[in-house]
Amino acid sequence: MARYKPEHKAQTRQKLVESAVTAFRRNGVDSAGLKQIMQELGLTVGGFYRHFGSKTELVQSAVALGLAQSIKRMRQVSSSGVTDEHSSDDGRWIERFAAGYLSESHRLSIADGCVLAALGSEIARGDDEVKAVCEAGLQQVHAELKRKLPAGTDELDERLWGLMALEVGGLLLSRMVASEKTAGEILESCRRTVTTLAQPPAKRAQRITATRGKTKRPVKRA
Repeated sequence: MARYKPEHKAQTRQKLVESAVTAFRRNGVDSAGLKQIMQELGLTVGGFYRHFGSKTELVQSAVALGLAQSIKRMRQVSSSGVTDEHSSDDGRWIERFAAGYLSESHRLSIADGCVLAALGSEIARGDDEVKAVCEAGLQQVHAELKRKLPAGTDELDERLWGLMALEVGGLLLSRMVASEKTAGEILESCRRTVTTLAQPPAKRAQRITATRGKTKRPVKRA
């Protein structure tokens, strides 16, 4: 009988979770069967239970991995194209992240994209154990966003949950329509809203004032 190295089981489990999170995002939790997931790895369904006691446990691990992947992508966003985990220039980092998150390429990359936009409705109807894992991941995402904020932006801090909901909801809404034109309008509208909300109060007021100053007065007709 072949003997595996001690780390073999951990490696197989990790591959299983990686395969599962992709399958769940692509097909949904209910439609992605264990047989399909295991076959993609060249394994049998019976082998699944050496790693997990149930599909719910696999979903928990998959959601946790998906959120960890999102946090990793967040940390790769920087103003100069160079990874900087501590850059935060008056909310511009949030705008740059939104530009990538609320993009056409992300809209089309369901299998490799944000796990929240792909599985949010299923998580909402799922077990408390899965929700608890999701909540822990969301708190980490929130903390990562908060870490990017410049000092003295308490109001922006209070808007972070709203910004997160806007981005996830906007991406999801763009995937719910058949027309690319409508999808593009949804993404653009959400990006503009994020840009507005991400501005510190003083800059936002300046921007609104400047916009009003550029408004053309109606021409009087004789």
